[in-house]
Amino acid sequence: MSQISPEQARNQLDAAQALICTTEEAARRNAYVGVITTAGVGVLIAAVLAVSWAFAGHNNLAFALSFAAYGISLGLLIAWQRSHQHVFQRGFGRAYRNAFLVTMVLYAFGIAWLIRHVGWVIITPYCVLVALPMLIAAARMAPRSGR
Repeated sequence: MSQISPEQARNQLDAAQALICTTEEAARRNAYVGVITTAGVGVLIAAVLAVSWAFAGHNNLAFALSFAAYGISLGLLIAWQRSHQHVFQRGFGRAYRNAFLVTMVLYAFGIAWLIRHVGWVIITPYCVLVALPMLIAAARMAPRSGR
């Protein structure tokens, strides 16, 4: 290995430090994309449950249009996330997957309730409960200052 001058070493060290700062900034910026995506998916799932309760069996056109809007919104959210999030936090996939699983189980129970014709007094807090695992996961993924 060849010797380098102190000035060359300093330049390489400065370049490495700049790369670390850039990588940390990119990771922080990308973390926010993951936070928004995770929370957005939870809210969209809760919203489609509310819409299903409101329109299923009563207004089939509104039901179909709302599911189309859900699909388009979800597709746009995921496309935005894929185009903006290039660096993933450690544990992002596991946290997202676990929260998504709980949200979908709650969603499935909510769909099963459709035949019971429960009122808004029950379905509204339940829809919040459906979104909650994803919202909690998003809050836990959010970068904190001082880390």
